[in-house]
Amino acid sequence: VIVDIDALEDGQLAALMRRAFMNPPALERAIRAWSVGDEEASRVVASVDAERLAYIEALLANAGTPVEHLSARASFIYWAYLGRMVSSTVPPDEGEVSALASLLIQPQPGEP
Repeated sequence: VIVDIDALEDGQLAALMRRAFMNPPALERAIRAWSVGDEEASRVVASVDAERLAYIEALLANAGTPVEHLSARASFIYWAYLGRMVSSTVPPDEGEVSALASLLIQPQPGEP
């Protein structure tokens, strides 16, 4: 996934969000359920979460997000993804995901 996203010249975060949010949630759910009762799986999930957050922050930085907003915005995007994975079995409409990506990537009022 990262190789494909990094190969894009523009719109990397939006492409990542479309790919992640449109993906069926079964595998993410199963791994997280397994990690609840297994310490090693829990450590791996925490490590993957940290790597994913760092990658989202890097994409936000490349998109021009101010440094002081990187962590919070990356966390919000990731929380939205996790919420999506555990809350529904029906994939969202691609237009809905594109609109969400646009809202979360674009500078907000008061940002440069």
